[in-house]
Amino acid sequence: PAYSQFSRCPPTSTSANGSFIVNPLNTIVWGAPSQSLYATADIINNSSDDVLIEVVKMIEVYGAGWNSGFCMGICYLTTVDSTTILLTAGDTMHFSLDFFTSTTPDSARVRVGFRNVNNQSNGFSQWFYGYTSPVGISESQANDAIEVYPNPCSDKLTVTSANDIQSIFIYDVTGAL
Repeated sequence: PAYSQFSRCPPTSTSANGSFIVNPLNTIVWGAPSQSLYATADIINNSSDDVLIEVVKMIEVYGAGWNSGFCMGICYLTTVDSTTILLTAGDTMHFSLDFFTSTTPDSARVRVGFRNVNNQSNGFSQWFYGYTSPVGISESQANDAIEVYPNPCSDKLTVTSANDIQSIFIYDVTGAL
């Protein structure tokens, strides 16, 4: 798909009656301490109308010294936890949640909400996870380790793994375990 070059902020259109989907690409990222880690998804306008989308860091859980920011055409400061973008008809915006790690091995998770400003039923939330380890686990190994689908789901969730799973924590849309 073609990617939008720039978000149009602040959007002023009130006739943005389109719809969108979020396609998670790389939501679990691994690296060494002190590295920046980049978790990604695509925001896809799957309609013939523009769509106004609010993006919000809803829940942030960080290891000591960690932080995050996000990029969509432009990168926002770590102090920015929400923005609104206008995504034109049929366009795709690349989303990146950037974890800024500390010097010691740790982890973080951030839940990001994507909501159609003009259609409350058109919204998604996605968890993004970052891990650092002194022994080094390659990103491709980490991404192959577990699959959870469909997202979102209403009654049945499938979890598959090439490795033994010790425990799973599942959170609902309100963040409750």
